[in-house]
Amino acid sequence: MTIEDTIDAFLDGETVPPSALDAALAATEGRAYLIDALALRQLMSDAPAAVAPVRRRSPLFFARAAVAAFALLGLGYVAGARTTPLEQANVVPTSTAESVAPPEPTRVVELKAGVNWHESKGGD
Repeated sequence: MTIEDTIDAFLDGETVPPSALDAALAATEGRAYLIDALALRQLMSDAPAAVAPVRRRSPLFFARAAVAAFALLGLGYVAGARTTPLEQANVVPTSTAESVAPPEPTRVVELKAGVNWHESKGGD
């Protein structure tokens, strides 16, 4: 086992004989490799983590969510009905069709059969 293999096994959490680790760290190259390996692992730990598996929700979760949603909708309806009754709502009176005259046309479009208007068959 080389110095690098011994230090890598130690960093990976594998069982390493203490005498082999002592010999690897006694060498200047071994200590330098340990520092480089730790620095590299530190840089790699900032990388995005692997995607976690999707956790499946139980049917009870969805049932509780539906009950909560319907309760909030019901409370909103009740609160709205109590604050603005139909009798007190601000109703703007509208005029009837008889009292309002249509506006004057600003332009008249004339259609002539065969020129700019063609009879077609189809539809109902």
